[in-house]
Amino acid sequence: MILTRRQLPALLLKPQDPAPVILRPAPENEASLVTLPNGAVRLFYMKRGEAVCSIDTTNDGATWTEERREFAVPSPTAHACVALLDSRRELHVFFLVIRGTGTKLNIDRFIDIWHATTSNGQWQSPHRIYEGYCGSLRAAIETRRGRIIVPFAAWIAGRAAAPPFGSNEVTAVYSDDRGATWQLSPSRLTSPCREDYNGSNYGAVEPTIVELPDTRLWMLIRTQTDRLYQSFSNDGIEWSPATPANFWSSNSPAALLRLRNNSILLAWNNCLPPPKHEGQGVYGGRDALHLAISSDNAKTWRGFREVYLDPTRNETPPQRGDRATAYPFLTETNSGHIVLVTGQGERRRAIIRLRPDWITARQHESHSDDWSTFESFGPAKGYWRDRRPGPATTWNFPALRAGRLHIEGNGEAQLTLTDHFRDPAERFPGCVTCNISMPITVEWDERGLRAPQRIAFTQAPLHGISYVRLHPRGDDPFHITKIRASAR
Repeated sequence: MILTRRQLPALLLKPQDPAPVILRPAPENEASLVTLPNGAVRLFYMKRGEAVCSIDTTNDGATWTEERREFAVPSPTAHACVALLDSRRELHVFFLVIRGTGTKLNIDRFIDIWHATTSNGQWQSPHRIYEGYCGSLRAAIETRRGRIIVPFAAWIAGRAAAPPFGSNEVTAVYSDDRGATWQLSPSRLTSPCREDYNGSNYGAVEPTIVELPDTRLWMLIRTQTDRLYQSFSNDGIEWSPATPANFWSSNSPAALLRLRNNSILLAWNNCLPPPKHEGQGVYGGRDALHLAISSDNAKTWRGFREVYLDPTRNETPPQRGDRATAYPFLTETNSGHIVLVTGQGERRRAIIRLRPDWITARQHESHSDDWSTFESFGPAKGYWRDRRPGPATTWNFPALRAGRLHIEGNGEAQLTLTDHFRDPAERFPGCVTCNISMPITVEWDERGLRAPQRIAFTQAPLHGISYVRLHPRGDDPFHITKIRASAR
């Protein structure tokens, strides 16, 4: 048996190998990462109602230490645990504590934000820094001026999860004295909701932020609009009204990281959720996690590559709880690797290592190990619907504004080129669609398909074409042996 690159043990891989490597399962949901001054990477996670714990690696993830209990927490707690290393080399951890036993959110049931920090390397007693209802935490940063900022979504008491703006507004707490005292931003950011949405109309939630090279602060927000929303600030206190960003998103949170060379790295689900089935909600839109990178102050972006696919995506999903892969967190190691933690639930959580130059590759070849082929079937109930392998195929490659796709195989298919992930069996127009016979070479430019025939884009890609989808034509199946994408 020949092992694929993803199956090889981390210890056997060359340090300079740029491709993503799954290092090990992540210990818990919604973990976060910090690169320490000595070069070690520390992963923080919440053992709910017990303690914030951590594990370390000193060799870019090849091996990890045993679990360490950092400090005890009040009970009960939520999953979220966000860590930060400040400019004084002290650690901060932000986490959520549940208060109240009622069912009315932010009236008789609360999820408060708590904070713990080290002093001379020793943990101090954690304390509450925000009272209210915060569903999750996704980021904490210290600006170059020394201000610590923690963005979050606040549930508005008595507001329904419904149009026009859902039940949440995004704001932030900030500290100018290394976390001793905290103040609340006056900004309240919203995003629109729509009727009959396949999901919960939370509104604007789970923001992440990064300080851009020009010192502006950039926030990306999870919404139910099929886009991430964005906001900007000069100080972390006053924020511009949230507007659509140029990124598709499936009602899932993003993660941002500024690298040492001032490039900006984005991790998120570049996916759209499936439609409702017979009026019932269907869980989806988190089967693939993506990475993109910008080297010009977040103006233009490259990559849009699948860094992690839910390994169980083609199987029957769990009937309850979150699933698939989402809630990423990123750090850069001293050797220039990126370490990423992501995933939700057993068999899906993962710690991954890669080099940034993998994101910006201009070609990619597949032999079927990174194809998605699932189709949903049967009734939907409680945001669950069964899955099985189906006849359609979808495949990701580096985003290309002008590219060439060579498909080896046989049979006829309907081919769709697009710029985001959707369930393989779902038929939608994408950016351009045509009928093909394999083997074939397909080419496109910024206007649309060039070959095998000229067809204009019906929807212009946001950052270039990064997906091909193939559906059978009629009852006869097609067979693919290899796909190769490259820049023209």
